[in-house]
Amino acid sequence: TLFTHRNNYRSNTFFSTPACTRYPDRISNRGYFVIQNNLGKGTDTLFSFWKLTNMFRYFKLLTTLIKNNLAREMEYRANFILWFIIEIFWTAAQLFMVEAFFTFGDTIHGWTKYQMFLLIGLFRCVDGLFHIFFHINLLSFPENIRTGDFDQYLCRPVNTLFLMSTRKQGFDELGTLFMGIFITVFSLSKLGFIFTFSLLFQYVMFILLGLIALYSLILIFSSLSFFLTRMTALESIWDVISKTLRIPIDLISKNNQIGNILTFPLLIVITMPTQNITQKLPISFIFIEILTVAVLFILSKKFFYFSLRRYSSASS
Repeated sequence: TLFTHRNNYRSNTFFSTPACTRYPDRISNRGYFVIQNNLGKGTDTLFSFWKLTNMFRYFKLLTTLIKNNLAREMEYRANFILWFIIEIFWTAAQLFMVEAFFTFGDTIHGWTKYQMFLLIGLFRCVDGLFHIFFHINLLSFPENIRTGDFDQYLCRPVNTLFLMSTRKQGFDELGTLFMGIFITVFSLSKLGFIFTFSLLFQYVMFILLGLIALYSLILIFSSLSFFLTRMTALESIWDVISKTLRIPIDLISKNNQIGNILTFPLLIVITMPTQNITQKLPISFIFIEILTVAVLFILSKKFFYFSLRRYSSASS
């Protein structure tokens, strides 16, 4: 009887089918990301991160990751303080450079000195948040794929993209964020703005939109690692994007139609929000920016999962 039961146990289709087929709802509700290549069906993605029931779970996970990384950073306080001071001096040097440029005139292609300061402040806020939460994760992505360390992200019972993007934080860039806030407040006061709740809400919204747009752009370039054996140019790509965002993009395109099309993804990160705050653009451009950022984020996420089909694990 025991022998017969054991044979039935082995031949039972319930136990021979994968867990994602037997418990699709249970796995989906727990937020698993499952790849199943079976009989040429390709990739079956069970993605439930955006379910309302999982939002608190992911927020709690992100909080735990932040606490752990902050505790690790505080073990080396001298390094943290040194980087904080370096970022302050680096931002101050950039402001002195802009001050030197405006000694030759009051405006540069329609931009006044304090509007340029506001652009630098907004860039520092977006750049600081990106470095704190995403930079170290996205730029180490190609190496994780090449060495096979990406397997550990696929095997965790959380959304792969979420864990891959937020596993580590770089709190040594807090100096960049604080300097961005200081420069922004200084610039707005010099431009004659009255600090109201609507202005604060508008500024925070533009920071978040710029952060999402910048994250989406780097995610697209990082996803190219699935198609390349080795991608060492990602750091250079980020360096070019970062240096380009520090100046108004319309200075590069110079109102050229082709130039505007090519630089539009970068335009919505810093330049267009600054122009919206200083009321250099109609209010309708705010909705255009929100729509563009949403489309860019969806496309980057779709491209990531499309590229993921090319991944071969270290054991395969």
